[in-house]
Amino acid sequence: MKKGMMWAAGVSILALSSPAMAATAAGDRVISANERDDTASDNGQIVVTGLRPVQSSSAGTKTDTPLLEIPQSISVVSAGQIDAQGAQTLGEALRYVSGVNAEQYGGLDQRIDWYMIRGFANSIPYIDGLNSNSRYTLLAPKVDPYGLQQIEVLRGPSSVLYGQNVPGGLISLVSKRPEDQAAGEVSVQTGSYGRIEGRADLTGPLNADGTLLYRVTGLAMRSGTQIDHVSDHHYFIAPSLTWAPDAATRITFLSHVQRQDDGFALQNLPAAGTIYPSPLGIVPTSLFTGEPSLNYANRTQWDVGYDAQHHFGQDWSILQNLRYAHMHATLGYVAGYGQDATNPALMDRFALQADAHQSNFDIDTHVEGHFQTGPIAHTLLLGIDYSRSHDFWSEADGDAAPLDISHPVYGGPITLTLDYVTDDTVEQTGLYAQDQMKIDHLVLTGSIRQDWANTQTIDVIDAITLSQHDQAFTGRGGVVYLFDNGLAPYASYSTSFQPTIGTTFEGTPLQPTTARQWEVGLKYQPKGGKNFVMLSAYDINERNVTTADPNPLHPDAVVQTGGARVKGIELS
Repeated sequence: MKKGMMWAAGVSILALSSPAMAATAAGDRVISANERDDTASDNGQIVVTGLRPVQSSSAGTKTDTPLLEIPQSISVVSAGQIDAQGAQTLGEALRYVSGVNAEQYGGLDQRIDWYMIRGFANSIPYIDGLNSNSRYTLLAPKVDPYGLQQIEVLRGPSSVLYGQNVPGGLISLVSKRPEDQAAGEVSVQTGSYGRIEGRADLTGPLNADGTLLYRVTGLAMRSGTQIDHVSDHHYFIAPSLTWAPDAATRITFLSHVQRQDDGFALQNLPAAGTIYPSPLGIVPTSLFTGEPSLNYANRTQWDVGYDAQHHFGQDWSILQNLRYAHMHATLGYVAGYGQDATNPALMDRFALQADAHQSNFDIDTHVEGHFQTGPIAHTLLLGIDYSRSHDFWSEADGDAAPLDISHPVYGGPITLTLDYVTDDTVEQTGLYAQDQMKIDHLVLTGSIRQDWANTQTIDVIDAITLSQHDQAFTGRGGVVYLFDNGLAPYASYSTSFQPTIGTTFEGTPLQPTTARQWEVGLKYQPKGGKNFVMLSAYDINERNVTTADPNPLHPDAVVQTGGARVKGIELS
């Protein structure tokens, strides 16, 4: 065993890991789980010299394709990079990824991961190749990066392989898998605001012939925050099991249970007293503007599923991913919405209480084949996927007594009225096909997809049911040329769609929001080198964007006359 010190957001007082973490390859010791480029000295100690760049991704093509050959901008954050950054949230792990606003609201709100890709908000990640779709942002899964093998960022419209998606791109999270070498680590960390955290990651074979592999990853953390009366507690455990009865078949069973017990961290403080001078004096950033009696953001989420693959010889294989996930959340908080017009020392406040749950079932099956037609080498992908998500949200809104921010006294009256209850179901079925063609140095990629989406929204209070049926055809085409010196210029065109729930004032169902993107770029990776450089320019046009109805006689109604265009240049 070896001991070490870790400095991140806190101090690791003990970190134990097994030397078996290193996998032997051509005589060198490599920590494969963390993608580190390490060598072993004569005394058996591992000398860390840097991070090896991840050279392939499955997010862009659903096949294991080198990044140089994918005609789209993709970044991969490995577990080694997550560890090197000391990232404790998904937003922190994405801070150095170009084109991504990793912490849309500054990283303070820990209820979910808020991020934007190429200017489009998106907090619904893909996990192990499957959607985690939800109508409500606050029902999106919260994922701890300690349980991830890598994070793949696919920029631009990606509906052709994944169905409904925002045009900015998607985040694909890959869970840690069992490994065939015995390995393990246990650590304890402490930090500011009474933070205490324990972690463990254990993996290896369960039998002598290595046909059964296991992995257990877990974390428990309790902490205060910079805000009075607001805590941050969360726990998770992710057991997984791989069964490989022969060289052609491999099934990995994945599971995950997580619990969060947090306070409400978004405190709306006035500019006067924080940014600008005020007769009231300095307003501390630790000021809690809510109510201790109504201050919680609790959620329990769990999922079970598998990743199965079988090879028919060397050229053909079938792969299937399946997952069932459930989440239950309860929210309660009081927050300020402005200073009192007659007395600036008083902050007017609103109150909210909500109970919500969500269930998701997703399955994706595809066949991958490799064959030759004359000088052209093909990688063919044919697939079908299905997803069903069910969301329930019940909310009561109201007011709380004003708070004297110079001398806060809590315990005033809170009035809440149940005013919003919805039950939503979204189903989507997609058929897709893709051909990656390689002719000497030229790589051509063509993809098409047809989707059918059904949505049903029930307004429980008003007993109104709205059903919609949408379908969309999306595609992608791209070309890459691979120079011998490691340069790879590319160009691509791709499209996307998103079903839009609701109707116009006249009762006409809203059409799906669609988008298209042109992208050109240059990738560079010298053979045998540790560097990967990517320069890209893109132009995204989004159509059928929902905007407010300009007719003053139609309050709260919407129309679809809007659009959005985003252009940019990225260097990573």
